[in-house]
Amino acid sequence: MRARIVAWLGVALAGTPAAAVADGGAAAKYRQAARLAADDDNEKALALVEEGLALAPRHLQLLELSGNLRLKVRDYEGALGAYQSYLDAGASGASRRAAQRIVASLESVKSTGLEIAVANGPASVYLDSRAQGAFCSAAPGCAKGVPPGEYKVIVERDGYARWTRQVVVGLGKKVAVSVTLEEKPSAIAVRAPAGAAIALDGAPYAGAPVAAGEHHLEVALAGHATARRTVSVHRGEPASIDVALVPLVPITAPAGAELALDGAPVAIEGGGIPVPPGAHALVARAPGFREQRIAIPAERPRDYALAVTLRPAGALLTLAGVPRGAQLVVDGVAVATAPLSSPVEVPPGAHTVEIRGRGFRPYRDRGTFAADDTIHLRVTDLRRTSHRRTSLAAAATGTFAALGAGLSYLALRQADAYDARAARAGVTSSDPALASMKSTGEHYALGADLSFGLAIAGAAVTTYLYLRDGRTPSRGTLHITGPGLAGRF
Repeated sequence: MRARIVAWLGVALAGTPAAAVADGGAAAKYRQAARLAADDDNEKALALVEEGLALAPRHLQLLELSGNLRLKVRDYEGALGAYQSYLDAGASGASRRAAQRIVASLESVKSTGLEIAVANGPASVYLDSRAQGAFCSAAPGCAKGVPPGEYKVIVERDGYARWTRQVVVGLGKKVAVSVTLEEKPSAIAVRAPAGAAIALDGAPYAGAPVAAGEHHLEVALAGHATARRTVSVHRGEPASIDVALVPLVPITAPAGAELALDGAPVAIEGGGIPVPPGAHALVARAPGFREQRIAIPAERPRDYALAVTLRPAGALLTLAGVPRGAQLVVDGVAVATAPLSSPVEVPPGAHTVEIRGRGFRPYRDRGTFAADDTIHLRVTDLRRTSHRRTSLAAAATGTFAALGAGLSYLALRQADAYDARAARAGVTSSDPALASMKSTGEHYALGADLSFGLAIAGAAVTTYLYLRDGRTPSRGTLHITGPGLAGRF
């Protein structure tokens, strides 16, 4: 059937002399379109035909040329419509009969066709030959009617490999074709220092085109850090990669140490780390150790090397309740003076901690500290070393005792005088002098009793202060983050 349509197309083209076209705008469009059609420039010719038909919708020559061109570009449904319009416009003679046969043969395209779906469209779809123009544009799919028969479906998109397949379309059938285009391979140009070994995806690479997608590039050179890149190529487009290798600086570091150069993690490779030109800062860390910072100078000798020596992290000790000027003593060695400007670091392990201040009894205890512990030392009761309060209490006690003795003596003398006067002849109990002596003696006796009572109390206070001052230890707490230890010193 497709062969008969092509034959009738030849008859239709032969039966339309250009001289029969009337002058005017539509005729001019026809002449231009006919010349382009003769050169197989079908798309531009169709565009001119549409412009002419806009001027004269029933122009027979333009309608017939429209049908002919649409057949050539495999627009069968459009051709059916164009030829039907040509017949309706009054075509006659051999051209009419040819058009009728074409219309009859194209009736099948109403129920017969191709449905093309391109997963990674848009793409151009051709039937049999690219030279005949695009059948449709799949973005991502297209569907058009075709006469029954066998077709070679061609799908193309820039950057992708051409896809082709033979498809048989039966009468009254809609054949669906699913297409996934494959991207063209791309070449990768790697510019690296002379002598460097280049590997792509783990294999030596010499520049051959590779499949589209991501690839892992490695460039290695003795004495330099291996450069690693991820290269993404698509649609056959070439990629160009410039790789500058960074020299390695020899380094020794404890196992497990984490290194950072200018804040970015860096790994040891071949006994060294990559250090670009210029000044840099290296930081080394490890669990249980204090951080070490190393300044790397911009100007470095050829034999420049780095050495990382981490010291164990100790516990951090703070003070509270400690008088200004008192010393913090660890294991018999004075390490700081209160008040502290910052916590004092104490190495891990068991240690004796003391607070020594002039005029006070020392604070002392022993604890076992782990790395990164926080130790809070608080002195809650400082005991003085002097006996001044004892001396004052003893002096007051002696004073009250002496006063009591003196008042007792006066009371006794007053009692003797009272007895002597009472023994005289004519002195009675109502004698005013005798009554005065009695009252005075009683006051002396009462004062003596009070003085002796105060002296006894003073003796007790003196004894207490004597036993406490300068002898009992200061008191405090030693609290480790987590469990706490309390001690007396």
